Amino acid sequence: MLYKTIKVRNGDMLVNYNIYKCDRCSNDIEEAWPMVINDINHYCYECGFLMDIIDSKEYLRHSGFGLMPNIKAAVHNGEVVLWTTKKPPWETPDSTYRKTKAYRLWRKEVFERDGYVCRHCGSDKDIQAHHIKPFAKYKKLRFKVSNGLTLCDRCHKEEHKRMKMGGRNERSVSNQ
Repeated sequence: MLYKTIKVRNGDMLVNYNIYKCDRCSNDIEEAWPMVINDINHYCYECGFLMDIIDSKEYLRHSGFGLMPNIKAAVHNGEVVLWTTKKPPWETPDSTYRKTKAYRLWRKEVFERDGYVCRHCGSDKDIQAHHIKPFAKYKKLRFKVSNGLTLCDRCHKEEHKRMKMGGRNERSVSNQ
């Protein structure tokens, strides 16, 4: 919607310059800026893209990102998301999470709680942090210390063999 008209100098003349309000987010849109006009409504480009009035290519071109190679845009969970990788960020492979600061902190806290020794055999060699509930399946538990257990490499491999076979025996994992 038209918010106000101001006078601006254009050479030797004063001319009218319109400022609109986005009918969705209420941000100012100066007439020289890109905007989406839909019937009687005026939308900033962000809202036009969020409302699926314009596509990602047009959004990028008019938002200053059009000249950047390999940039992509999409609406995810009600927000505009930009990325340059092959896959969008919400399709991040599980292996990427294991390289994060949060994962390193979780691993360290599990080791500290368990005294840096394997909870099955007591070894302090080749220790690893094991997810009791599988990392890929229980995403909300990935960084919960209570879902971690310190195991040596040998015991960790044995535990995954047991898990693969679908059963647990008397050495089944526990964080207690």
